Amino acid sequence: MVIVDKSPQKRYFNGAAFDYLAYFGENEEFTEAWRNYALKGHVGVYTVYARDGCDLPNW
Repeated sequence: MVIVDKSPQKRYFNGAAFDYLAYFGENEEFTEAWRNYALKGHVGVYTVYARDGCDLPNW
């Protein structure tokens, strides 16, 4: 399971905009591994992704 902060401005980057998936998507190994993940849901500003077979809690 991967949880990604999708808020437009990140508090911990002093409000700067930052897209984690775009940033890591520039890495070939990440891109290859990321193909196994699918969007599973949202919790507040966070987006949850998981691989098939990953048992997630019922939110």
